[in-house]
Amino acid sequence: MLFRRRNKNFNLLKIIEGCVRRKPLAQKELFDAFSHASKNICLRYSANEVEAEEMVSDGFLKIFNNIEKYDTVQPFDAWFRTIMINTAIDYFRKNHSRINFTDLEYAQEVVNNENELDLLSTEEIMAFIQKLSPVYRMVFSLYAVDGYSYAEISLMLGITEGGVRANIYKARVNLQQWIRDYLARQSTI
Repeated sequence: MLFRRRNKNFNLLKIIEGCVRRKPLAQKELFDAFSHASKNICLRYSANEVEAEEMVSDGFLKIFNNIEKYDTVQPFDAWFRTIMINTAIDYFRKNHSRINFTDLEYAQEVVNNENELDLLSTEEIMAFIQKLSPVYRMVFSLYAVDGYSYAEISLMLGITEGGVRANIYKARVNLQQWIRDYLARQSTI
């Protein structure tokens, strides 16, 4: 589960109703309940904590401005997650729009070694992902972490599916090399 368990007194629908009425206490409760999860989402798309915090702030602003559009029949977690991911994409477009995407012709098959990942902590993996260029980090996170298809990513970012594949390939190559180098250094210590 993406979101932490809440205490028994936590009433999400009541908090959402308060947010619709623009009640500051309800907005604070919603922020407190979901800020950790939103930061985790945004960290996957950001280069550092400062960028992630900007994305979180922008995301909550969008949530508070559009909370009346939330359909209470649908799971709030999914609606919330979608807004945070779209906020990260918007941040990328605004701040990294001049970056070029790799073409498909440079993409090849990448060999996965899942055992290497088992040797790393979540924090170490996140640090490697954050080292990726903004383009690689964006497409890799959308594909590998959030499970979007090449076609969906292509539409979200306005690039070809071939460009998506190529950038995912390059991201994976970089990650694999960094992880191998890191593990080699660790084994000599």
